[in-house]
Amino acid sequence: MTQNVVLRASVAVFEPGDGFGDLFQATNRDDRFYSVLLNAVLTF
Repeated sequence: MTQNVVLRASVAVFEPGDGFGDLFQATNRDDRFYSVLLNAVLTF
């Protein structure tokens, strides 16, 4: 078997502590930061 299509996905949530809040301020009301990644490899 060959892998013609390979998909990878990941989601991460960062909940900063007080020290991070002292250095950077979030502009929205939610203090969490989100990251969503999608990777697709197509082979023919």
